[in-house]
Amino acid sequence: MARDMAAERESARKRQQLPLLALGTLFAMLCLPLIISTGTPNFADDERNYHVPAIRQIAANWPALDLARDSLSATGPGYHYVLATISKPFGLGIGGLRFANWTVSLAVLILLHRYCAKYVGDLDAALLLAPLAASNFFIKSASWVVTDNAGLLLATLALLVALTPPRGAGGIVTLGLVSAASVMVRQQNAWLAALPAALAAFEGADRKIRRWLALAATLPLAVLAYLYAEWGGLVPPAWQQQAQQFSAAGVVYLSSVFGLLATFYLLAILPSLRRFAPIKGLVGVAALGCGLALCTATTPDKEAGRWGGYLWNLAEHLPALGSANLLFVFLCGLGTATAYVFARALLDAEHRREAVLFVVSLSAWASTFLLNRQAFHRYFEPTSLILLIVFGSMVLNRTGNPGVRRGALLALTVIQLLITLYTTHRVVWQLTTSS
Repeated sequence: MARDMAAERESARKRQQLPLLALGTLFAMLCLPLIISTGTPNFADDERNYHVPAIRQIAANWPALDLARDSLSATGPGYHYVLATISKPFGLGIGGLRFANWTVSLAVLILLHRYCAKYVGDLDAALLLAPLAASNFFIKSASWVVTDNAGLLLATLALLVALTPPRGAGGIVTLGLVSAASVMVRQQNAWLAALPAALAAFEGADRKIRRWLALAATLPLAVLAYLYAEWGGLVPPAWQQQAQQFSAAGVVYLSSVFGLLATFYLLAILPSLRRFAPIKGLVGVAALGCGLALCTATTPDKEAGRWGGYLWNLAEHLPALGSANLLFVFLCGLGTATAYVFARALLDAEHRREAVLFVVSLSAWASTFLLNRQAFHRYFEPTSLILLIVFGSMVLNRTGNPGVRRGALLALTVIQLLITLYTTHRVVWQLTTSS
């Protein structure tokens, strides 16, 4: 009897792992042809011109580090230091570095699945994650040596630590250290400093915890200050004229991407939109988004940094009202409206703390793009999906929906898959066969 029960438990455990295994298999199948490719689309150019040379330079001078000179790209050298450290003793070539980077990217999916499965089960967690696993930008960042997914992994870990109620100084210090490491990889992750600051509002009765939270908020900002002092700006000197300028275009583009993706997740997780979206509030919040877009230059302009994404390409064929493209007026309103519905749904599901963290995360993240005139689609899609996946699993857990409306997520996954195959695999295949 005991043996039969043990066998049954083992069988159940293996069945639980099947959704994650299927997700990982899809991810590997999409990445492998790119990892072994010799074609050079834009991400491969970044790998070849900036990231791999930085890794080789650091490895050659190890252990002597020079932060100002080790940053060949517009991002911090933290991930380059890690890859140089493992590359030096093993003599990793391009293939080895790409595989190491793919492993880091896979860790994002595993981490998210384990967290979300606690709320919705293994299958629905995998379905929530599938649009990310098929995302063109997540796939490309996993297949070539760039810093995007390493920063994403650390930001995701920091968010999940923040969502776990503090059980003492250890968890809070972990939040601060992970956030600081994330800023060292991609300095725009300084928005993570807002998480412990927001948590302090829920720990008012415990001064000791509040002090630890203040420390956790200070650590990522201290790393950003250190980078600023070394570079004389928020990016290395070579990139300051190109990237470091005030612009609200990135915020508008972020809201637009978020709105498109959030529509699918809301259809999947909410049994009724009317219940979570009082019409007056919804119209008011949408009007704010439309107003922001109307006041922001969003006509495509490569010299101004407004290029590098599907929506910029689409906007070229659509009318504008002055310098505001009407596509972004509509989509930015959609983005603020869907964010409002998500926050309301979290509150309705008795996730007040999580609702505050959602609003703070989205707002703080968006604010970091005000000082970056470059609004590339790759900056916005993966993080938007992670926020939707994490907070969407919490909403689904409490809405009474009998399960994910899987059609919406499957439809989004198919769309993501077709985009990836057409814009990346097709291009790489053409470049590889013509070279």
